[in-house]
Amino acid sequence: GIQARFGAELAPAETALRFALSNPAVSTTIVGMSNIRQVQDAAAWSKNGPLPENILAGIEALRTAPAVAAAAN
Repeated sequence: GIQARFGAELAPAETALRFALSNPAVSTTIVGMSNIRQVQDAAAWSKNGPLPENILAGIEALRTAPAVAAAAN
């Protein structure tokens, strides 16, 4: 995953939340939670702010890279 690729120790849900918060055009996010621990985690992750630039750049590189599976077909 993106965490292993860039040496980050982030949960996938944290990565997703902080990715949304990294976009200056986003002023709020809607996060689905089913228990108090998830609420606490989301609050803590949002305090960490946007993702570091190296992770954002890596996500962008993955997003814009040609799909390997599509090329194989």
